[in-house]
Amino acid sequence: MQVDRMLFRACCFVLLCIVSASRAQHTIRFSCTPPGSGSCTLSVTVSGSPQDRVAASAAKPGEPGSIVLPAKVLTLDLAHRRLKQLPTNAFHQLLPLEQLLLPANELQQFDGATVAPAASLKLLNISGNGILSEVRWEPLSNLRSLETVDVSGNRLESLFVTRTMKVLRASANRATTIETDPNNFMFALERAELAGNAFRDLAGLGRFARLTHLDLSSNRLETVDFGTFRHMRSLTELVLRSNRLFTVTTGPGPSIDHPLLDVVDLSGNYLTALPSANVTGIASVQRLHLEGNGLVQVELHEQLLNWPRLKSITLANNDWTCAVAERLLAALAKRPTIAIAGDAAEPAKCPQSDQVRRGKLCCRIASEPYLDRLIRTRQELQLGKLEDALDEVGHSVAEPGVTVAGLASAQPDTLKEAMRRALLVINKLRLEKKDLEATNQQLMRTVEQERTRNRQLEEAANSKPQQPPTTVRTSSSTAGGELQAALERAQNEVKGLKAQLARCTSSVHTRTGQTVIVQ
Repeated sequence: MQVDRMLFRACCFVLLCIVSASRAQHTIRFSCTPPGSGSCTLSVTVSGSPQDRVAASAAKPGEPGSIVLPAKVLTLDLAHRRLKQLPTNAFHQLLPLEQLLLPANELQQFDGATVAPAASLKLLNISGNGILSEVRWEPLSNLRSLETVDVSGNRLESLFVTRTMKVLRASANRATTIETDPNNFMFALERAELAGNAFRDLAGLGRFARLTHLDLSSNRLETVDFGTFRHMRSLTELVLRSNRLFTVTTGPGPSIDHPLLDVVDLSGNYLTALPSANVTGIASVQRLHLEGNGLVQVELHEQLLNWPRLKSITLANNDWTCAVAERLLAALAKRPTIAIAGDAAEPAKCPQSDQVRRGKLCCRIASEPYLDRLIRTRQELQLGKLEDALDEVGHSVAEPGVTVAGLASAQPDTLKEAMRRALLVINKLRLEKKDLEATNQQLMRTVEQERTRNRQLEEAANSKPQQPPTTVRTSSSTAGGELQAALERAQNEVKGLKAQLARCTSSVHTRTGQTVIVQ
């Protein structure tokens, strides 16, 4: 009987503990200095006292205060709190947390370990922190429910994709690489917003076979191989606008089919020609944007068989020659269902004085358009690289304590380091300038050689009508004389043989039966 009573008391005690834990609440406390003089820090405590079980109350930025949260909070919004750092394991008590919002703070780094590995987090937003340059990504791989990560508007140089991540918003950073967990081979990524970074190639993107939207606009790509997207059968939107694309290709391999491909945006680049063999990787596109390039040639089949699903195409602000523009418009006219967006409609004038209008396109009559455009495109590419180098000068010098306003108070060692970086960038600019001058000289020599070759061909063509008849007559008369002499020699030999045969007699050998000629 006494044992039963003790067991009953133990059960009641455990039940009381469970009820108390379920009523516990998490208090997130801020310690803020007056506005404009500092930043807030954050701490998390757990309390089950009755006074803590009240409705959520938020402290205004710049004032001391706290936010009292229930134990099963699903969304935590800490935006615009001027948070500069987060304590270790800051959110480990919030296991049911699904959305953690930390945008527009002053975080310099973020550690994925601030969230418990067993948390139910689905969305993480640390965008717009401005000076955020480091994220410890690896602990995020332990979050089995994480689907959306927003790190846009920071200074990250490397990005990371976990196995469960479906949406990555990382625009307006400085990223050059994108990494993944080496132990995983299947990724759920469907949308990657990577505009405004510093990507120079597409290394690592080919592994995301479930991608539907990929935005790489305003990066530093100079060439793109559409074979990279060979296995992305769900791809619907590919945006490569405002890069430095000089060529696009489709690498060898199995045929590429994107049955859902809707938009391919190649506008605002440096493309000069678009051979049909190079774009087979995007042949199933419905809307193709080509405006704002330096295109002088686009290869289209007469029946547009290389663009079977095409519904619209933009061709404005290019460097068309009139012959190409007329052929292009004639081919497109055979498919009246294709919407064509060209230059300004008539009677508007073409933007450049040496251009004339052909239908919806402005074009120019040029003898060597491709070489001319090649020189201009090369110059524009080099100027773009110089601008990036100038940006690097700004980033190198704009360190804490080395701003223009703070030069007087900067430490000597800091100034020396900034000067060293500036000199390195200046040397780089000089090398870029020498390379540009050498390239331009080489292109000019190539152009002069082509012009000289063309003049020689023209001179040879003009001189051919006068010389060939004499040469033909001379050669034909010589050949006729030789034939006549050979015929006369043959006739003389035949006459001599006939004369010898007339002086000969024949008899039959009695023993062998053979005819013997006797002279």
